[in-house]
Amino acid sequence: MSENNSAKKGCGNFLTGLILAAALGAGIFTVGKEFRYQFNVEPIYKGPGVTDVKMLSDYNPFLKGTNGDSKVYVLDSGKPGGNFIIMGGTHPTEPGGLLAAVLFIENAVVTEGKVMVVPHSNNSGFSTCEPGLGHVPYFHIATPSGKVRYFRYGNRGSNPVDQFPDPDMYLHYPSGQNLAADEIRNLDRAHPGNPHGLLTQQVAYAFNRMCWDEAADMIIDHHEAPPEKPLVNAICVHQKGIDLTSEMALMLEEQNIRMRVEISPIPLHGFSHRELGDYTPAIAFLSETPNPSQGSARGVTYEELIINGKDEVYRHLLEDKLLKVDYKSEGVTLNERTGRNVATDLSLAEIYSDLGEDARNEYSGYPKDLGELKPDAALKIDDAEAQRMLAKGPEGERKIVITNMPSYDDIMQNGIGRYLRDADATAEEIEAAKKAAD
Repeated sequence: MSENNSAKKGCGNFLTGLILAAALGAGIFTVGKEFRYQFNVEPIYKGPGVTDVKMLSDYNPFLKGTNGDSKVYVLDSGKPGGNFIIMGGTHPTEPGGLLAAVLFIENAVVTEGKVMVVPHSNNSGFSTCEPGLGHVPYFHIATPSGKVRYFRYGNRGSNPVDQFPDPDMYLHYPSGQNLAADEIRNLDRAHPGNPHGLLTQQVAYAFNRMCWDEAADMIIDHHEAPPEKPLVNAICVHQKGIDLTSEMALMLEEQNIRMRVEISPIPLHGFSHRELGDYTPAIAFLSETPNPSQGSARGVTYEELIINGKDEVYRHLLEDKLLKVDYKSEGVTLNERTGRNVATDLSLAEIYSDLGEDARNEYSGYPKDLGELKPDAALKIDDAEAQRMLAKGPEGERKIVITNMPSYDDIMQNGIGRYLRDADATAEEIEAAKKAAD
């Protein structure tokens, strides 16, 4: 009798083990599938103005085959003019910058000069999230056809899988400034880049080379920040673009958009507005809009908070006059944040085109070089090369004329979804857009 009971008990343990193993396997499969899914780049459709698609690895070959490589959408008028580079997704937890870049890709038609857009500037950061902060991995926006587009809500820094481990201390290159260890995965602390560095530094270096190889006149880095921080609703600019940015702020005021102008602090290193301004011919900007889903004072983080920006905790802080920024009681929507970035970019392009050679403020000396990074002699840039890269067009102008874009009011009234596509532009659409632009 005891032998039978032992046999039954052994059989039961075996079946229990099989069930637990199956459950564990199913769990691992589900988690693994979700993990791999985060590496899928959400579709972005080419609008009527896209003339070419390059990769960051075209500017830094070391990125080829890595998760740091990313698409660069080119909107080239085919006419002489300036070049404006737009960066979205430096911090994947800041979707207002990503969506603004997407709207340019899927709508803009450039009629003079060229615009280059990188929606996933730190592509690696989009392949992970920050579950410890309660972030959701995705958010969704419906298009006019009723279809739903998804967008990833990633991590502020590069995926640790791509760059591990973090050092005990991060020494910024080439300044040597001490930064927190995990900032080595923050693209906005990696500029001007290092061709012999880790993945994030390699990504930053690609943008450095892009500015040189494409003779960039301007580059803007879209960002967002918590509403409790005073740096939001501002644009930070390298000193060689002070006059241009002041004009931009006045133009935005006419659209009832308040954008504070701040000069890039010279001693703070790693930031795009400092290092790309110092190490390339481009005038470098960084924009900030308020994002409640990032804030440390927020309540539960859910997908709706990313979209509507409405949070009860922030509402109470507003009532108690504890916020130093203009946070509206109805929230700061993704429409508003995206619209502010779009309006800022369009204003910069328009003013730069109008001011001509006067667009550049007096600035002593040409961009620094990274010549000490030998044996890569291609980094050596002297004044003669800088002069050539900054050479003006045949008529002394470098205009950047962008058409077919929704205004801030359009986005606020109709929503972002109204301007998202379901497929690449057809030949007929492209031809019609060109005729409309002409």
